Amino acid sequence: MQHKFRIKSRDEAEVKRRIAKLEELWLAIETEAERFGWEPLWNELTLDIGKHIADGDYRVIVPRGKVNAPDVYACYIHRLQNSFPMVAFLPEPEEEDAYKDGAEEARRKATRTMRKRIGETRREMEDVLLRSGGFSASEVMAGEETLHEAFDAYAEQVRRDDTNPGSSDVSDYGHMRLKNIGRLKERHENVQLRTLNTFDAVQGIIDVWRTRPLVKNSYPPRPITKKTAQHHIAELMRFFRWLNRSGDFDWRKPPDFDELNLRVRTTAQENKRNGTHQVATYTISELCLLNEYASIRMRTKCFRRLSMESRSL
Repeated sequence: MQHKFRIKSRDEAEVKRRIAKLEELWLAIETEAERFGWEPLWNELTLDIGKHIADGDYRVIVPRGKVNAPDVYACYIHRLQNSFPMVAFLPEPEEEDAYKDGAEEARRKATRTMRKRIGETRREMEDVLLRSGGFSASEVMAGEETLHEAFDAYAEQVRRDDTNPGSSDVSDYGHMRLKNIGRLKERHENVQLRTLNTFDAVQGIIDVWRTRPLVKNSYPPRPITKKTAQHHIAELMRFFRWLNRSGDFDWRKPPDFDELNLRVRTTAQENKRNGTHQVATYTISELCLLNEYASIRMRTKCFRRLSMESRSL
């Protein structure tokens, strides 16, 4: 016996619209039943959907119930929407934030799974092509992923790894690394990883920081400090080594990767300043100790010697 729904409306067009949606709902139930080998029957969920349609309400609120994990809740809503597209499934108003967080986490998990499967299939094909001589073993293969996608995944790894002991909060060191990754993403063009498959291409990325780009919005223009450049190069090297080990990306480091030139250049002014002989001086704490414990004769002798060394320079 087919279930009967009461449609209360004097608008003939609206009545036909609801009947069409109910028929679409039953067709979806039959499709799901055929897919899993079930008998097509109404259940508590589909009856509730049908009653919403009969009342002209095409928005179904999905209770979170005992489902605690936000990503599980989001996946459940998505599965309902995919199975019964004739209505809109929405989270409970008080659970909207949990749904958004869960949907983002579910998307990340699905993306990682998809990339892993694609990577496995690709490596199988690479093995076949290697055996057939399609390309040499020294060639680096990569998929359609982009550099910025890799930076984002790397940042997620840093958030998980660099945390305070006994906590999931990112440590100060982790925050510093995340800022550096953000600057790397901002500075470098979002190219496909496959374009970074040679030694020269990777060296070009490093050279951007070796030559010390200008500080953003600085006036007068000045290059970033040598230490800042070294920090960014160190983070880039950690990034490339992580990317080479990652199962979510197909990029592999090119031959002679360990021969990359990482030395940061210094300006002529810095070279001149570093070559200047510095006058020997005492620190404040040393002067305090000298004044407290040395005799008048010893104090006078030390100050006279410092004065003579200064004049000789």
